[in-house]
Amino acid sequence: MRQLAGTLLMLGLIVPTHALALNLNDAWKTLQAQGPRYQAAIHEREATQEERAIGRANLLPTVTLSAQANRNDGSLTQPDISGQEVRSDIDHNSWSATAQLRQPLYDPQGMAGYRQGQHRADEGLAVFDSRHQELAILLAERYLDALLARESLALSERKLDAFDQQLRAAERRFDTGEGTIIDVDQARASRDLTQAELLEAENQLRLSRYQLQELLAAPVPDIATLSEAFPTPGLTPTTLEAWLALARRDSPNVVARRVGLLIAEEETRIARAGRLPTLGLVLGYTTNESSSLTTVDQQQQYGWIGLELNLTLYSGGMTSARIRQSDQRREGAYQVLGATQQEIATLTAREFHNIQSSQARLRALELAVASSERAVESTRRGFQAGSSTNLDILNEEENLFTARRDLLQARIDYLLSRMRLAAVAGELDDDEFEFVNGYLGESATLDV
Repeated sequence: MRQLAGTLLMLGLIVPTHALALNLNDAWKTLQAQGPRYQAAIHEREATQEERAIGRANLLPTVTLSAQANRNDGSLTQPDISGQEVRSDIDHNSWSATAQLRQPLYDPQGMAGYRQGQHRADEGLAVFDSRHQELAILLAERYLDALLARESLALSERKLDAFDQQLRAAERRFDTGEGTIIDVDQARASRDLTQAELLEAENQLRLSRYQLQELLAAPVPDIATLSEAFPTPGLTPTTLEAWLALARRDSPNVVARRVGLLIAEEETRIARAGRLPTLGLVLGYTTNESSSLTTVDQQQQYGWIGLELNLTLYSGGMTSARIRQSDQRREGAYQVLGATQQEIATLTAREFHNIQSSQARLRALELAVASSERAVESTRRGFQAGSSTNLDILNEEENLFTARRDLLQARIDYLLSRMRLAAVAGELDDDEFEFVNGYLGESATLDV
């Protein structure tokens, strides 16, 4: 049933409903099926693929057909045999039609334009791959932001409940004379501050839900939340050098810049070819009637075949200027490629080290949560024994909820770092979504 729902989502036939909480994998399929940003990227990719046909057209024959029909009004004055001027009308209709075929035989600019068209189409594929990865990361960020907002709201509700209980306990102790008004005021201040935090968490949940729905162009009432079990398996490949090699080879941004350099090189060849001759085969056929005064009411048909040579001898310096311009743009494209490679290497190293450090940080935060839970219990027992104060309990409760919030944030950051590392190396695919999806479990509503 789950597989069928995923298939229907991919086809855009359904959108997530309350019956099936939206997990990350389903959200990814929904985005690909109906997300406006993803659909725009698809249309742009398809448009760039026409560059192949546009470039190839430079090498194929061009066939033209022209026709015209005229009404000619005039007169002819000439002497007759006696020397008298005689005027006669020469009004007549004329028409002509010409079909012509031109086939390039030697056209260095056309050949470079053909290669450039292939490169532009390849660039369009690389740009789409880059956009594909960017939207995948954006979806993961918005989904996990919504998940974080939902879990943060739940933590705030638990925190408010705990502080409410602490306030009631302080008021009871004050009423019986066992506590002080200071305890009551401290508990009330903590409760009121938590109430404000709860309102902020509700607003953040609304915002994150709206952002996710805007991206998917679909309502999102429920999402899947994080499971309690949170393993952190090692990366594959295991070394930074291997990830850097993948990024240099497969990163869509690097591939796009590399193809962009090829396009710039072909532009230079096109500019330099402006100094070279072109040779073409020309075939034509013409039929006409009354094409001149001497052929009134006569029809003519004739065809021809020949070679046409063109060579620009001087163009006002435009060819030289275009050569200099294309050389500069080629050097600029080379520098952009180098800068992109450096940027990708930096991003790859950052996310790799984030993942490595996150594993130890997650274990430390899990221990911190467990320690904070024990500290709260110990402080409560100490308060009953008279060795701890009400403020000590409030502080330990605050520490506990901070530790839980930090652990939740660290888990979100770990999952995002894995996806970002895969994306920057050009390796983010459905398998990575399935991997992250494995950390999701029960559903939770996004309604506030």
